Amino acid sequence: MSNRRDLIVDVLEAVAEADRVAVEELSITLADHVDPEVLVALSAMDEGNWEFTFELEDHEVTITSDGQLFVDGVLCRTDLPVKRRSP
Repeated sequence: MSNRRDLIVDVLEAVAEADRVAVEELSITLADHVDPEVLVALSAMDEGNWEFTFELEDHEVTITSDGQLFVDGVLCRTDLPVKRRSP
């Protein structure tokens, strides 16, 4: 699975968990709220620190350069498929 697909699935799974429903039960389309290509570009960045926050229905989603995913301020994932520079 590509990083893009992994990241999109991770976001949708985290939002579904926040709503306590299965991913298939979500009535949202990510592309209606954020351009998926933005997520692709961010996941490919291997330099610098960044944080990207967007609204997804009634949730605030934040993705960070160190692979963390927050939904409504709650840490949901720590292993997102984002490139990291090797020390």
